[in-house]
Amino acid sequence: MVQVRPVTTPRDRQRFLQLPWTIYADDPAWVPPLLAEEKKLLNPRRNPFFRHAKVQLFLAEADGRALGRVAAVVDERSNRFHNENVGLFGFFESVNDTAVSNALLTAAAKWVREMGAEKLRGPIDLSTNERVGLLMEGHGEPPVFLMTYQPPYYAELLEAFGLEQEEDLVSFQVPVQRQGGKIARVAAICARKGYTLRTIRMKDFDKELQIFREIFNEAWENNWGFVPMDDAEFDFMAKGLKQIVVPEFALIAEREGEAAGVLLALPDLNEILRPLNGRLLPFGWLKLMRTFKNIRGHRVIIMGVRKAHRNRGIDAMLVNQIAINSADLGYKTCDFGWVLERNDEMRNLGEALAGAPYRRYRIFCKEL
Repeated sequence: MVQVRPVTTPRDRQRFLQLPWTIYADDPAWVPPLLAEEKKLLNPRRNPFFRHAKVQLFLAEADGRALGRVAAVVDERSNRFHNENVGLFGFFESVNDTAVSNALLTAAAKWVREMGAEKLRGPIDLSTNERVGLLMEGHGEPPVFLMTYQPPYYAELLEAFGLEQEEDLVSFQVPVQRQGGKIARVAAICARKGYTLRTIRMKDFDKELQIFREIFNEAWENNWGFVPMDDAEFDFMAKGLKQIVVPEFALIAEREGEAAGVLLALPDLNEILRPLNGRLLPFGWLKLMRTFKNIRGHRVIIMGVRKAHRNRGIDAMLVNQIAINSADLGYKTCDFGWVLERNDEMRNLGEALAGAPYRRYRIFCKEL
């Protein structure tokens, strides 16, 4: 008989974190996450997200074996920002058994309802600033860095619980090449208007981060699911990524000394993570740095333009320059995503660069 219980002990937490190794044992496309990073993400003493959110982890078990897991989340800041009462579920993993998945999702729904939520939404790993969505199209190939990956049967499990489609997100795989054509022409026009581009100054990394945070919060505030990040949260995210930031992939557009737009792409660390099997110690970082130069793909994770500078070609200028820099560094592909499918402007840009999306992710919801 399946039993679901809250995670309350260090041993429970360790089983929660290690469960994916059981679920994906026979899936060659799965990339093990770094356990140290997962622990940090779920640690209330280290992750400032917990200052404005409540989180409860659950494990599903039968005959002493862990069969599934889920995190139930109520983010008070997000609910205030969007004027809604929503609970989230994330870190969802389950064997292919609706008895297990239904028990897990029932526990998550009950907990968020007790916290005042009127709707259950997910899968979202804590917030939309982390990993988001259930992979619906694009199975069989490894995910890119910081994107989700799940077996195809997960959609059936969620639908069996009564969860329905709320939003779809798409990603585009862009071959790295100097753009030319319309994008290069628009970038040139933007330059004639007085806009310039520069790379991030790594010696002033913390100060430069504030530019990215401010523009990200301004550019994304009207997007579905956006959750503003304060200094502490942005610093928490950025410090975990500082060692893999490539300056040529961190671009700032300026005009008369004012920052107008930003783009940040990260090397696809997943290309070299699999052999580490989730562990950096004792020699993981050394292996990682030695193979870092072998990475040939990257992913755009932040791109935004201040409201006062929109519709002037800054997005084309950023895309054109990242293409030039990527080609110069020997990169071959760029994952452009995720993009909200109904965000026509960004989807049209993705389609202009790559054609049809190559991966689709879904956010589900259910009224409680």
